Amino acid sequence: MKLSSLIALSAAAVLCFSCGKKSETSTSQPSLPAEGEVGELISPTEGSDEYDLGSYHLSHSGIKLYYDDDIPQELMLALEKYFTTFQNRDFETYKTCIWPEYADRMETYLQKDYEYGLDQSFSIQCDSLSSNMGGSFEITRIRAEHPLDTAPDDLSDLSSSEKNVDDFLAHLDTLLGDDFSQSVKDNADSFEYVTFFVIAKDADGAESMLISEYDILFAVKDGVYYTFG
Repeated sequence: MKLSSLIALSAAAVLCFSCGKKSETSTSQPSLPAEGEVGELISPTEGSDEYDLGSYHLSHSGIKLYYDDDIPQELMLALEKYFTTFQNRDFETYKTCIWPEYADRMETYLQKDYEYGLDQSFSIQCDSLSSNMGGSFEITRIRAEHPLDTAPDDLSDLSSSEKNVDDFLAHLDTLLGDDFSQSVKDNADSFEYVTFFVIAKDADGAESMLISEYDILFAVKDGVYYTFG
């Protein structure tokens, strides 16, 4: 898919790659940051194919990360690490990305109800994403944003963030036990709930949307971001 078509697809999916204050446009090829860091904000030249996608930061692996200042860069790097495990079919790294208790309980649930384990579940997810891309793929861009930018009008209600976390974990309770969500809340230091989009290129180098407008929860413990899934 041509980049111009991808831009149209992104717009149709309510994918707006605008990232707040922009740095000066650079015409030189930017250098990649050190592992575990992100590069400076890059603004594509007006009139270029990438201009409508907005400004981005490069990761160590060269993936373009689109996010506003209210999204921690550590979250973006956690998203990148998580999704590249599917790209690389790297189960061992995948296990480091998910909440340990989730991994243990999901293993038990899968063995009981499906007679296979977390490794097979991971393989199925890899196969599904590869099928969407027609084979092997390489992630090129990741966008994250908060689902709601403003506080709810009814201040007596839970904040949108608290409600999203509660709803997400309550769904997992139905699979992993009624005490699972409370256990996570008791042990996590904080939570981050965001909507994300992932763009990848196929074996021919053509970019297309791999995942569009899905929500993900991260539990943060001792500075490490863990997800569930």
